[in-house]
Amino acid sequence: MRATDGTTRSLSIFHDRDVFVRAFVIASTIAAVTTAAFLLARRAAGAFSDELPAPQLFIVATIALAWTIAVRELSHPSAIIPSIAISVLLALAIACSYPGAHILDWLIWPAVMLEAVFLPPFRRRQLPITAATPDPHTLSAESSSDVSDQEEESETILQHLTRIRLDDGREAIRGELTAEFTTGERQTTIYVAFCPPFERLPQIEANIADDSDATVKIAQFLHNGAQLEVRLPDAAEEPFRVTVELYAAEIAK
Repeated sequence: MRATDGTTRSLSIFHDRDVFVRAFVIASTIAAVTTAAFLLARRAAGAFSDELPAPQLFIVATIALAWTIAVRELSHPSAIIPSIAISVLLALAIACSYPGAHILDWLIWPAVMLEAVFLPPFRRRQLPITAATPDPHTLSAESSSDVSDQEEESETILQHLTRIRLDDGREAIRGELTAEFTTGERQTTIYVAFCPPFERLPQIEANIADDSDATVKIAQFLHNGAQLEVRLPDAAEEPFRVTVELYAAEIAK
């Protein structure tokens, strides 16, 4: 099965169901209108003048109400179907209960019409299902990726250190440091923390890692950190960065 077979088949099923529902709504509406018009015409022509007995009246009203709710639920929200349904109910009320001499007629048909109009819809509002509907998980992943890319572009890594263990059992730290200069500044200080501290005093090497003319000097080093001084040959004319390579390892016994 190809990757698209499941999607195509699902869309076909939904399409077939929509066609069937639309056909049912149209056909049942035509049948209801025709039946109501026929009964109303028979009543107007004097073919029958008696009101329906209570049992038959309940059956007709129940069927009419069920049809009204069904076409309302299955059709698209609009004013056409409710208007047709109310017209059909009104025609049935006149055809079945005219002249309305019994109190039961005035109780049943108004109640049916009110329920048909004001009864809350049962269907849940759903988004239309289309082949182009994106997967929310994919959207979430793409959004997270975009945010991460934007954060990476706006971030500046000042220190990136890696702690390693050498073949002789000593621990060492290596990494890159960024020295930032503001306009007019010629010298800046970098502070590096060793966490956890070295057990023995470390030996430290520092070099300029880019093509700038800056120099670096180890001003101080302890078990738990070091202080480096980075200096430019001239004051910075604009904000400037210098990359420094650092290597610190415990002094061998």
